[in-house]
Amino acid sequence: MLATAFLRDIGFTAHSDEHHSVIGRRGKSGATYAKSADQLPQNVRLSYDRGRVNVAVSVETAKLKLKNTQPYALAIATGLERILAHLEPMDESVMTARQAANALSEDFRSRKQFRLGLVLAVVGVIVLLLFGCIIFAIAMS
Repeated sequence: MLATAFLRDIGFTAHSDEHHSVIGRRGKSGATYAKSADQLPQNVRLSYDRGRVNVAVSVETAKLKLKNTQPYALAIATGLERILAHLEPMDESVMTARQAANALSEDFRSRKQFRLGLVLAVVGVIVLLLFGCIIFAIAMS
């Protein structure tokens, strides 16, 4: 099945069930456990019903405000449409989905770096305040 092969090519574990649908999953169980964008919980469900195809794509981001989740989900849905409806080669669709995944990874990395920088700045301010208090106590005695 083309949809299963496409999902597997972009890193999902995909399987078909008896109800004319394909389910793909990837990532950790919760977004808070993810150390990279690839580990964010991602689900794809593709169901067939009398010539209609319904696609649902979700990416759980928890409290991270990532900008590139919509383009990533749309790249997966569009890739599935190109393969199934327009019978285009799978390589182009896989490449588009991977480019969107790379953009999501960059966004995830920059958010993580911002958080780390913020934590380091707060720790630095606390250390400076402690040194200031120590110097003030020594000057007063």
